[in-house]
Amino acid sequence: MKSSGAQDLDTAVKLIWERLDEKYGTIESVHAAVMEKLEKVPRINAKEFERLYELSDILLEINTLKEKETFKAALSYFDSSL
Repeated sequence: MKSSGAQDLDTAVKLIWERLDEKYGTIESVHAAVMEKLEKVPRINAKEFERLYELSDILLEINTLKEKETFKAALSYFDSSL
């Protein structure tokens, strides 16, 4: 990666993203991170707009992840009523 970084920045960036995805992009790690975020959300009332925005961001992240084929099945239970 060091050798390609100096001459070809695009290749270096691509390699960095691939390595990050390999290490942190596994289904298990993504699922654990999403669940941790959801578990940290405190009880919210309708007037706590800042917390509602935070929850909205988490739900948007989950929805975006569900669109990826890799995470679709693992996160599909968010669509159920259980």
